[in-house]
Amino acid sequence: MPDIVEATIRDVGTIHVTCERCGHEYEYDQIFLGKTEVRRIDPRPDSIKALKVMAEQIRSGFGKGDYRRLEWHRCPECGFTQSWMAKRTRKSLTMRIFFPIILVALLAGSIMAMFQSDAMIGGQILRTAFYVVGGALVAGSLFWLFYRPPRHGVERIIPPTLTFSSESPEALNEMIVGNLPDDRPGER
Repeated sequence: MPDIVEATIRDVGTIHVTCERCGHEYEYDQIFLGKTEVRRIDPRPDSIKALKVMAEQIRSGFGKGDYRRLEWHRCPECGFTQSWMAKRTRKSLTMRIFFPIILVALLAGSIMAMFQSDAMIGGQILRTAFYVVGGALVAGSLFWLFYRPPRHGVERIIPPTLTFSSESPEALNEMIVGNLPDDRPGER
C-alpha cells in the first residue's frame, strides 16, 4: 500500500467585500474544494499546508488579480457589481440569458418537427430552430466578449479578503480529510 495518497480537501471560506461604489461592507460564504497528496497515517498536516497554498493563491488572485474562483454577489446596499467580479459576472449573465434561449429553441423545434406530418415542413422547422440556436450562440459570444459591468465613476478597486474556517486555531482539531482510499467501500 502506498504511503502517500490523493485526497480531497474541503473548506468554507468567508469572502469579505467592501463595495467600490458605496463603501458598504458585506460578506458571504463559499465552499472550496481542492485535491492534494497526503500521508495516509496523518493527513492533516499535508491538508493544512495545501489549504494555505490554495488560500494564498485565491487571495492574490493567482498573482494576476484573477478572482474567478470566487462567486459573485452584488452589493446588497446599492446593487453594484465589483470590478474584480467582472469576468465571473459576464460568464454568469451569458449563461442565464442565452442558455435558456438555446434550450427552448432546440426543444421546441425538435418537438414541433417530430409532430409534423409533412417531412418538408418538419425539416424547415428544425432548420429554423438551428438558425435560432446559431444566432443565440453568436450573440452570446459577442455579449461575453464585449459586456462590461457599468462602472458609474468608481475609480478605486478594492480586492476581497478571504478567511478560511480552517485558519482558526480551534478548527484544526476538527479538520476532516475526505476521499482517502480507505474511506471508499470496496477499496483496500
